[in-house]
Amino acid sequence: MEPTELPLPPAIWAATSAAAQALIVGLQARVRDLEGRLGQTSANSSRFPPSDPPQAPVRPKAPPSGPKRGGQPGHRGAFRGLLPVEQVDEIVAAVQEAAVTNIDETGWREVKQRAWLWTVVTAGLTVFVNDRSRGGAVVEALLGAASAGVVASARWSAYNRFAAERRALCYAHLNWDFQGLVDRGGEAEPIGHWGLAEIERLFVLRHRFRAGESDRQELQRRLVPLQARLGRLLRRGQESPDRKAPALGRELGR
Repeated sequence: MEPTELPLPPAIWAATSAAAQALIVGLQARVRDLEGRLGQTSANSSRFPPSDPPQAPVRPKAPPSGPKRGGQPGHRGAFRGLLPVEQVDEIVAAVQEAAVTNIDETGWREVKQRAWLWTVVTAGLTVFVNDRSRGGAVVEALLGAASAGVVASARWSAYNRFAAERRALCYAHLNWDFQGLVDRGGEAEPIGHWGLAEIERLFVLRHRFRAGESDRQELQRRLVPLQARLGRLLRRGQESPDRKAPALGRELGR
């Protein structure tokens, strides 16, 4: 694939053999990959803020809004007892019958061993499960094999068991992905900026709808051109000579 920007002056590049050109382009792509990994922070990936490298931009701290978290002096404390197994089964059944379910998982340590903390949230329930596995079997145990609701999640492969019409992708993860393309630079940067702009437009429409400034019909009408632009964005990403942008475009275009 021809680079969009020549790594050498045109005269020198033209005099360079095809094998050397291919090697240079490949090395440039590898350097960009490595620089992208070094540039990962909690602002453009799923890394936790405490794992940010020293050179990462300092995240602004929210001003204190009152007393410190936790029990205050003189507080007697309150504790919950364990629920009976039958009631836990009822909660899991209610989660599996929910019309919309949000699910995510994060790394966890249990007795010095790696585990995963799964969180499932519906309109009326929140369930936490600690499991040794990050695989699809946990997803099926939590949401059921025959659940017909909409599942909002990240793009982790364990969630691919749900049909596209039942999937809602987490916009925080999408924002990280597009910001990662911006920080990556090169051919990926304009694609990242475009993606971030479309996400911002989407949330403007959502906030207007939630505030009562537009009805559902108006929202759906305005989503049509936004969906068309997203389609063009994904196609452009798939055609990019950058390594990361095509993979993201293909995955989102499924």
